[in-house]
Amino acid sequence: MTVNQWELENELKSAVRSGDIAIVERLLRKHPDMWEYDGVSGSWLHMAARSGDLATVELLIALGADVNRDSEFSGKPILLAARKGHLDVVKCLLNNNAVLSVDEPNLNPLIGAVLGANVNVVECLLDAGLDADICYRSESGELKNALTLAVERHQDLIAAFLRERGCQLPVEGVDIPVNEVAQPAASASQESDAVREILDHMTDSVGPIEALALQEIVPVDDDVHVAINVIRPNENCPFTTLFTTGMSEVAMNVPEGQEKFQYAELVMYLPGDWQIPHPNSSDESTLWPFQWLRQIAYYPHLNETWLGGAHTIISSDDPPAPLGPGTDFTCLLLNADMMEWSPLELSDGRKIRFYTVMPIYTEERDFEVKHGIVPLLQRFEEIGIPPTLLPERLNVAKM
Repeated sequence: MTVNQWELENELKSAVRSGDIAIVERLLRKHPDMWEYDGVSGSWLHMAARSGDLATVELLIALGADVNRDSEFSGKPILLAARKGHLDVVKCLLNNNAVLSVDEPNLNPLIGAVLGANVNVVECLLDAGLDADICYRSESGELKNALTLAVERHQDLIAAFLRERGCQLPVEGVDIPVNEVAQPAASASQESDAVREILDHMTDSVGPIEALALQEIVPVDDDVHVAINVIRPNENCPFTTLFTTGMSEVAMNVPEGQEKFQYAELVMYLPGDWQIPHPNSSDESTLWPFQWLRQIAYYPHLNETWLGGAHTIISSDDPPAPLGPGTDFTCLLLNADMMEWSPLELSDGRKIRFYTVMPIYTEERDFEVKHGIVPLLQRFEEIGIPPTLLPERLNVAKM
């Protein structure tokens, strides 16, 4: 990506998020190639749908935006609008033939509306023909649908409305879940020699990998097949360790002189009792660390870029928003070579950098912008905060 392309993308992102439709129209008409953009936040229409800016949504559709374009990380635009409770945007997308996907719970706009606790959007989607009785097999093996979710989350108004519309709790042996066939774990025969070397290295360095936790993510790139692996707490590490494989199969597009960072994998540490979600889980309270690792692993390959050197901070949004439900963390600190055994040199000569991914607060990101990465890392060290997801840890920028 050239500097000019990067500047244009940032200008258009800012215009979409601020609702400056004059700039949006000017840039897209002048640079039609920018329609291909699909970043972590999705396409331009995804961004506008998430923010709830109806005028920008209408403009993008009028200019030819595909209302059913799938983002690799965000599903279809209507899912984001439903989850955020933007009723007018949901109606606009439906009026422009938006498809209501139900193959997975995390793609179902009705599930998104229930998670967003918006009964008006729920009603709108049911009026549009979305079947509220569609159910899914949860990670615990139970059948669940939109009513189950509303009841579990004590959303009494939505639960009562769904029952009024005839929705019932799913019954085993009667209702058939749409996701009955679980995603298979990756087999040894599917692993490249390089992936096997990484797995062996992590086993030797950290501990045994859970056989059923090697979750092969449906690839979004023909050459990059990312999997997230899990190592439970053991004598070598008191935390649950997540790490990716497959990201390093293809070199990142690094600037000249930064070749040492072109091959990378990601590592994240969770509390030892963190619930490992089933591949078809819709429980975002436990799923979000996995989702963020997946997004980060694919992002540089989908956008022909890199992770930015030894230290990088990724913000969830602009302005930053919680990384997931039930957490105040809004950003992610990526720190290369934090582990003493990194980088790993493979038998084919490639050197893999392991980026430790640590959730941080907005104030800590702002502290790094003002003072630099070294003072921030020093504060973590002085207070004794490990590079781990600790749900209620101290905010070092406030001390």
